[in-house]
Amino acid sequence: MKKKERFCKDCNVPVLSNMWVGHLRSNYHKNNSKMIEDKGVQIIKSAFKERIVSYRISTEKNILDVKQYFKELEVKILCILDNQLIKHTCIKISMELFGYYYNPTTNNHDVKSFNTPFKVVCKSTEIKDLVEEFLMIIDNKADVFAEKDSGWILLNFLYLEININKFNPMRASSFVELPPEIVRRQAIVNIRNNDDYCFAWSIVAALYPLTRADFVTSSYPHYSTVLNTAGIAFPMSLTFQKSPTQLMEEALEDADLDNDIESDQESDQEECQETDSGTDQNITDTEEEVHYLGNLTSWER
Repeated sequence: MKKKERFCKDCNVPVLSNMWVGHLRSNYHKNNSKMIEDKGVQIIKSAFKERIVSYRISTEKNILDVKQYFKELEVKILCILDNQLIKHTCIKISMELFGYYYNPTTNNHDVKSFNTPFKVVCKSTEIKDLVEEFLMIIDNKADVFAEKDSGWILLNFLYLEININKFNPMRASSFVELPPEIVRRQAIVNIRNNDDYCFAWSIVAALYPLTRADFVTSSYPHYSTVLNTAGIAFPMSLTFQKSPTQLMEEALEDADLDNDIESDQESDQEECQETDSGTDQNITDTEEEVHYLGNLTSWER
């Protein structure tokens, strides 16, 4: 059986489908797909879905120190990131430094690289501090490589790649671990679900509060047995055709609510009926406000 292939137009070669991602990441492909934007700055076309662009920055100077190399490229790095933040507001970036090495023991030459994890960058981010953090990560990796008796000797740094990916901070998702400082406050119910129904699980958690901090789905009734979710798209979008309060009211139509919640509603209605009849408009406003606050109270429990 013939293996499936994909054709790379930039390299003008067929590539096995299971090797496609590796090919796109190879220096061979990057060298063939680069475009010159400015002296010492090249743009590398990308076929990755989440990738906006990759830049390759270099200098004609032969610098063998990571810190000095970053200092030489600093103006270009800051300019690139500033321009991308103007276009996209919020992005994820990583950096990878490539060096040309020689091993006298084996008489081999090879390209080695040291990269950083992706970090989220927004307009409020201190770009210089982030670049300094990336510098320290790459410098430490380069030192570890040089000190582990590999025998490789750095001849020169070739270039620095900056990878820029899309970032949507408001995208709906499943369970996300909270930062430790928020967890310690014990003020947020964070259900550990592995599906797209975070909104539904949150309502169920409000209706059935636990006496202990055990926010796993097995500790609650399944949302489908409590809520009517017909007509509601999950995961929830931030662009609501109806407000979250309206959606929650509709979801609760067929719910078997606790007696405590029912008695709270009856008590609220009695209080509204006792209001002076000459303030009908105020009664309507009060009923809406009490109902909304009631929902907030149930969530806070």
